[in-house]
Amino acid sequence: MHNRGFSSFGILFQGCEDNLAEGNFIIDNATGVFLEAVRHTTFRKNIIAENDVAMQIFSSSEENLFSENQFVENLSPLRLVGKKTASFWQEGGKGNFWSDYDGYDLDGDGVGDVPHKIQNIFEYLEGNYPRLRLYLNSPVAQALAMAEKTFPVITGSAEMDSAPLMRAMEYSLPLQTKQASSSAHLPLAVLSVTMLLTGAVAVGKGLRR
Repeated sequence: MHNRGFSSFGILFQGCEDNLAEGNFIIDNATGVFLEAVRHTTFRKNIIAENDVAMQIFSSSEENLFSENQFVENLSPLRLVGKKTASFWQEGGKGNFWSDYDGYDLDGDGVGDVPHKIQNIFEYLEGNYPRLRLYLNSPVAQALAMAEKTFPVITGSAEMDSAPLMRAMEYSLPLQTKQASSSAHLPLAVLSVTMLLTGAVAVGKGLRR
């Protein structure tokens, strides 16, 4: 948490394989997860929130699995360096939760009926041309992303979560994380849950009176 500045990462994997990263809180970093030459690694049930870039993945990383992770309020979900990466974004019909997912769930099974495209065309270009990041939230970048949805004539990233989760799963922060982080630095989602619980206790006391 809170790794900022040049080359600052939440977790960095380089030149390794057959790992399991599960149940981590990767919050408020310049880059949440960095993968280069990483293979056959599973990322499951991690909270990756409020990072500038949630994941930076090089095309040398292949056959990695991402399942039941929560990607919440990151400026960019993915910076892909290279043309593609053979990643798997769902397991057993369960993908990941994306706070920017704009699909729907007509059958109510908790899984989006429309696949989630992880990168828009501008984010895909920015992965190979880092200077474009200056224009990440500009009207030009937003217009390009909208144009891609309306007229998909530009070939972009093929990274797709075919089974995006509609609801974020509930996890509690580990004790050492709570002690190390002040409430001012906790992510908005955690603060919201805390406020909700506090309000419920107050209402309960009022009813008993």
